[in-house]
Amino acid sequence: MRQPTIEDADENEPDHSDVMPWPLDSDEEALLEDVYASVKQEDLRTSLSFILALQNASLDDVGTGLSPDAIERLHDPPQQWLSLNNDRALCLAIRLYLELNHSDEDYVKACAAHIEYDGVELPSLHQIKKIVAELSGVEEMMHDMCMNTCVGFTGPFAGLQHCPECGEARYDQETLA
Repeated sequence: MRQPTIEDADENEPDHSDVMPWPLDSDEEALLEDVYASVKQEDLRTSLSFILALQNASLDDVGTGLSPDAIERLHDPPQQWLSLNNDRALCLAIRLYLELNHSDEDYVKACAAHIEYDGVELPSLHQIKKIVAELSGVEEMMHDMCMNTCVGFTGPFAGLQHCPECGEARYDQETLA
C-alpha cells in the first residue's frame, strides 16, 4: 500500500494536514509505510476497545487499581497546606523514596545503610508509600503484565488468562500449583 503524497491531493479537497501531518523525513515515511503494511483489523478493534474504555472510564469502575482511600482523595482532595512538621527523618525518607526511581529494593537498602550509620529509624517501604500517597494524592496502580512484556492485562485484556500476543499464561503455573 502506497502512502499518499502531497501531489495526490486535489486542490478542491479540504486541507487535512492538521489532522494527519505529512512525514518529515524518509525514515518517518518508511516507518508509516511499515505500519500501514502490517496493521491488522484485529489491532484496530483492540485499539478501539481501549479508546472506548477510556472514554467511559470512571473512578467508581471495578478494577481501577486504586484503593478506596485514593478514590476518596480524588473525589474530595485535601484543602490544607502540606506540612511535614519539620520532621527531618521523614523529609529524608521521602527524598530517598522519590529520588531512587521508586526502586523498592534501593529504598530498603538506603534506609538500612542510614540506620546503620546514623541510627535514625526511617519509615518502612510500606509506610513511606502510604505517606507519599497521602501527601501527594498519588498512589501506585498495579496490573498484571505478560511475562514476556507483550501486554498489560488491563482494559480489554483484563479478563484474559493468556497473553493475546504470545499465548503465555497470565500467572506462573508453578506458583499457582
